[in-house]
Amino acid sequence: ESGELFLRPRVATRDLASGDALADRDEWFATGDIVRQRGERFYFLGRANGAINVGGNKVMPEEVEQVILAVEGVRAATVSGRPSPITGQLVQAHVVPEASVTDEKALQSSVRAACRDALASYKVPAIVRVVAELAASTTGKTQRR
Repeated sequence: ESGELFLRPRVATRDLASGDALADRDEWFATGDIVRQRGERFYFLGRANGAINVGGNKVMPEEVEQVILAVEGVRAATVSGRPSPITGQLVQAHVVPEASVTDEKALQSSVRAACRDALASYKVPAIVRVVAELAASTTGKTQRR
């Protein structure tokens, strides 16, 4: 109901030697992953603890990033929450343009337009910044700002 993925492990239920119960077969474990079902498939949307809270609405950064990354001229992007005294958080995007992009304002407009066309209004980034590169951790993972 919440969109969080729960799994039930497939383990032996009885010790073969003693016959004692090992695990409760009906026990489910929360993964912390948010998924959406379309037809018979489940699609990963993001981590529950990574959601951006915009006026009580949950925004999964990965979902917004997918839309932005499909925009012509975008090489890389991250989406994160920015504190807001009115809504709790705002959605912000940091976008790295492809080398061929010369008009940053036009790229920002294209990103906003694509998000407006594909996403609910509360998921559309209020802030779109064009940056030269994205911050990375020591392990090489892109960091959300």
